[in-house]
Order: sequence, then structure tokens, then C-alpha cells
Amino acid sequence: MRSKLFFLSLFLFFTNFLYSQSIDNVRFTQNDTLVYIYYDLHAEANTTFEVSLFCSLNSGETFDIPVKATQGDVGFRIKAGNNKKIIWNVFADLDKINSEQVIFEVKARGETSHFPMVWVASGSFWMGSSKNENSSPVHKVSIKGFYISKYEITQAEWQQIMGSNPAHFKNCPNCPIENVNWYDVQEFISQINIKTAKNYRLPTEAEWEYAAQGGNNTNRYADFFYAGSNRIKEVAWFANNAQLKTHAVDSKKPNQLGIYGMSGNVWEWCNDWFGAYHAHNQENPRGAITGSWRVVRGGSFQDYSNYCRVSTRYFYKPNFKSKDGGFRLVLTENNFLNKK
Repeated sequence: MRSKLFFLSLFLFFTNFLYSQSIDNVRFTQNDTLVYIYYDLHAEANTTFEVSLFCSLNSGETFDIPVKATQGDVGFRIKAGNNKKIIWNVFADLDKINSEQVIFEVKARGETSHFPMVWVASGSFWMGSSKNENSSPVHKVSIKGFYISKYEITQAEWQQIMGSNPAHFKNCPNCPIENVNWYDVQEFISQINIKTAKNYRLPTEAEWEYAAQGGNNTNRYADFFYAGSNRIKEVAWFANNAQLKTHAVDSKKPNQLGIYGMSGNVWEWCNDWFGAYHAHNQENPRGAITGSWRVVRGGSFQDYSNYCRVSTRYFYKPNFKSKDGGFRLVLTENNFLNKK
């Protein structure tokens, strides 16, 4: 679907609707800087779509400006149905739009293998903690925007891609996959990238902590000790409530970005080698150049609360497998937009 936007003091006027394949009955309302877009999405049963919004500033020759300040029926795993709703915060995207006339397009692309993802916008935050030697010194880090798995990768998702289930706690499809080492995860990522023609990967340690804290947090430390709350039982399965087993990945409260389980349940592999922090400001750090251990984050069902803090660091040998070790995935903005 494409429509023409005219900007006047942050107010939008939509004209010339063109309906793309699978999308019709598009309509909208506007309240100050919020635009409410409604559409119907048609598809066969059990088909899901990747719905995205893009802008063109050159009369529709190219649609290469992603609209990111959106919520609702947009992003991954959107099911067919009527009265789908997207809310666009125009004010938050004005830095990308410098024209009085903009062509706006909603794209719906059928998905095959995919994972629910959450957009984490670019920004800066204070990484680390002065209360833990491994996590100090506290330093400022700037991060480029990326998508991260809304949930830890599940046993069902692993089974679908790899054809087996190595988990210790079997017969729980919506529980996190565990008992996989860093190299196993790399093979899973290789397979899913072949199937989706995308470039999934593990998060860097900095991306992981940035997402766990809730994203852009430039002028203060993390809002919460744990991912989404100072009350650990609201957001985490840990030693005091998990009964020595994993639980469904969506069974606790999410953090500020809508990401589940970044405290507790299973430790999550990161891409980085483990190394000492540095005090100077950094942009998109990738960790130590080499090492003997890979970073894991978040704590697990058998750990006490101090291990489940968003700033706590730990590490495993990359060939180490454990019933409390799993992962989630990251997809960068460029990979998301450019891969077909």
C-alpha cells in the first residue's frame, strides 16, 4: 500500500491510496503527531507476514527510508485478518523526513522460518556496574539500532530448524532450548540464515545489555536491576521460584521494550569473547579480539538474584553445554532491510 503524505506543522494528509498484494481497505485517522493506520491483510491459513513501513522522498522512485517509530500490527509474525492497526509516532521520525510531500508504503512479505523480533532503536547507555569487578568500570556506550528476539529461542524453533531436540528439559516446546554450546548455536544460525536469506547472529554483549536495560538511556544508569523490574519475581525464573527447571519463554513480565526473559530462565550466549571493560566511551563494541571464554548473560533458573541483574557478566568455554544455557538472536537494520 502506498499513500502520499503532506506535512504541515506535524499534521499529515493521506491521499492517493494504492493497494499492494495482500493488503486492502486501508484507512487512517490522526491525532496530533500520532497517525493510526488500519488495513486488512489477506492470506491463506497459517501464513504470517513481515509488515514494514517505508517512505520515499523522490516521488516514489525508491522506498528506502524505514519508518521505525511504530507499534501494533507491524514487524514480524503478523497474521492475516481485518482491522489491523499500526500507530505511527510522526514526531519521532521527523529526523528522517525533510520534505513536505512524502510517499508512504506499507509492505507485507510472506514469512517462512522466522522469529518474533523487537526493534531496539539507536542510542547510548551506561554499561556495567561499579559493584562487580567483572562489570566495572561503568562506561558510556553508543549502539546502532537492531532487532532482537522477543523471546529466548525455544525447543520447538530449534527442532524445526535442526530436526532434533538436545534440551535436558524436554517435552516443553515453548521452553527455551538449552544444553547447546556456542558452536551448536553457530550451526543453528547458519541453517536459519540459509532458510531465510537473512543474516541472523548472536547479540554482542553491549547489544544484549542495552536491550535488557530497555534501550536508549543516555543520562542515567539502568532503570531496574533486572530486565523490566526491581522485583525479580515479576520478570525472572531463578533459584527462588523456578523449582530447578526452565519455564515457558513468555511466562513472565517483559521489560520496557516488550522483550521477555532477559533475566533468569537460561543464560544467553553472546557473540563476544570475554574480556576486561575499558573506561573510555565506545561505539558498537565487539568485545575482546580473542580469548578462551565466550560471554553469557542474564542468569538462569538455578542462579540467585545477583546473577540475574542486567549488568552481571559471566562466561563459558565455547564448547561447554549446560541445561541452563540458551540464546536469542539479533538482526541488524541493514540486514533486515536489504535481504530479500
